[in-house]
Amino acid sequence: MKEKNEQKQTDAINENAAATRGQKQDGIYEIDPTTVKIDVHELAATFPDMEGVEFEQLKSSMEKGQQNPIIMHGNVLLDGRNRLNACRALGIKVKAVEWKGTGTPEELIIALNLHRRHLTASQRAALAVKLLPALEQQAAERRGARTDIREKIPLCGKAVDLAGTQVGVSGKTVAKARKIAEASEETYQELLSGKLTLAQAAKEIKAADAPESPSESKRLTALDVIEKLVRMAPDELTRDILAVAEETTKPVRKTIRSCFRFEAPGTEAETEAGDAAEDVDAEADVEAEGFTEADADAVL
Repeated sequence: MKEKNEQKQTDAINENAAATRGQKQDGIYEIDPTTVKIDVHELAATFPDMEGVEFEQLKSSMEKGQQNPIIMHGNVLLDGRNRLNACRALGIKVKAVEWKGTGTPEELIIALNLHRRHLTASQRAALAVKLLPALEQQAAERRGARTDIREKIPLCGKAVDLAGTQVGVSGKTVAKARKIAEASEETYQELLSGKLTLAQAAKEIKAADAPESPSESKRLTALDVIEKLVRMAPDELTRDILAVAEETTKPVRKTIRSCFRFEAPGTEAETEAGDAAEDVDAEADVEAEGFTEADADAVL
């Protein structure tokens, strides 16, 4: 009698699960995103959502049929947040598969997004920081299993090298990104999103750590004064101000032009140039370390 009751309870649980997720076919099941709460993995959530026309196009394609299922790990979404959002907006069920690959969820998320997005070397290094905890744990377990090793293996060094190999940058670059993450979560998030390069982020951290005297914080340079005056000038004087700027010294000319978005120091043009240089370095790292796309695909 007891066994029958237990079997009934088990059958009821299975029926509820089937009703929630739908009947599985070839590993694919359905989830109703309007009624089932789905958590998004922290790392997957760092990538921006689709918006505007791009999202509307995705919704339109999802109405015609979902081609690629989202990837779940239990109740946590690892990949397919935009597809999930589109199905939720349409009020339809989303197709899903359960991840049963090797490695870690973080490795899968990074491998997929590295192939889809144009990420700078700085962003890849920031992503690699997310891999370090699992890699360090694995390294510790391997080291603990080797009783014949007398000297300690540099744990962090091996972890950053492995993480760097997976994203296509050097271990040294990953180590720099890790220092940013340890120093400031806010600056690290800007590094991860691509708002800052690694060099710019390091500069911000250094500036924040540098002691500043009251007199230094209040003192303005001549260029600061010029910039303030130019920004206060009415728009109709723009042409005259730029004409005068051509007759001044180069530093003053650059400062004035920066107020009108002409050759502004630190603008998108310079940022992209810096990122391009880092990408070249990253490609050299990839060639030196023998990294291929197949290495990333291995975690799928």
